[in-house]
Amino acid sequence: MALWKKKIGGEIRRHGLEDWWLSVLTENEREAANQLYTPMGAPRGTLTEGSAERQPELDTVCFVANLAVWLSKPGHMDLALKVADHARNNWGEPDPSPKAWQRHFAASHLCKVYYRWRDEVPSALPNAIWACERGIEVSSMLAPVIEGDIVVGHHCFRQLAIIREKQGDFNAAISVCHLAKQRGWNDDWDKRIAKLEKKAARSA
Repeated sequence: MALWKKKIGGEIRRHGLEDWWLSVLTENEREAANQLYTPMGAPRGTLTEGSAERQPELDTVCFVANLAVWLSKPGHMDLALKVADHARNNWGEPDPSPKAWQRHFAASHLCKVYYRWRDEVPSALPNAIWACERGIEVSSMLAPVIEGDIVVGHHCFRQLAIIREKQGDFNAAISVCHLAKQRGWNDDWDKRIAKLEKKAARSA
């Protein structure tokens, strides 16, 4: 193993991302990422410090998408989008495996990152829509879970319905809501559908 790879540990090593980390991100971007990524109160430097052997059961795309959320802060738009793009470009085909739940969260993370920067970068909104569609695709492999007495919601269904409504495509938004309701995800779907049907009727 090359000497520079031996010096990289932490989450980057855990996910086998040493080459990407060094070849795609600049030194300043790597420093910023190490400063911004502090999950669950972890110390700065968690990304590249400490021993961390590869763990195949962890989904690397999900990790990178989550990292993009941590980096999506004012002044770090380009870095956040560069990291999000790596997750998007390596998404691959749907996998009905134990990793499906990890992809569920990955799609949600990517949707949030891209949608945040939709007004600054022309490609951000189409990429947010792509992420929503991937999350909806993965939802066909999952059964909604219950937390307490409430069925969990689904960010990608909700966000895509909002996007289609803002685009004036009310029928598409209605279809998204119906599909989310059919698959059992919690939200005020009936109220949304009723509102969208009124808008669709007025625009006809």
